[in-house]
Amino acid sequence: MKIIRFVTLSIFILFGLLSLTNAADNATDGQQVMKELDDFQKALSGWMKNLDALASQFTTFQKSVGDSLTPLKEFEKTFKGNDEKLNSIISRLEGIEKTASVADVRGLLDSFGKTLDVIKKTLVGSHEAG
Repeated sequence: MKIIRFVTLSIFILFGLLSLTNAADNATDGQQVMKELDDFQKALSGWMKNLDALASQFTTFQKSVGDSLTPLKEFEKTFKGNDEKLNSIISRLEGIEKTASVADVRGLLDSFGKTLDVIKKTLVGSHEAG
């Protein structure tokens, strides 16, 4: 019985010592995990600060682009106004061109009429002479 107690006590002591060794290792592992978590938290904090700085820069860039577009929008309005004026001028020129064509046709008809008058006079004069 003493031997059984001795063996049992020895096993308990062995497991106890192993537990203490594991506990020390676990404490070291726990400290390592805590250090890694702290490092991760610091890195994450740095990323968040950088993302905030990037968002601020993007907002500034958007405002700058918006300010740059304002003169372009004014130019676009002026360009559209000029386009409308040019279309109006083209329309008027086309009307004048049509009018000039009518005047040319009228001039040709007048000239043709005068030619016919000369032919009539010539024909009438040759009938009277003949």
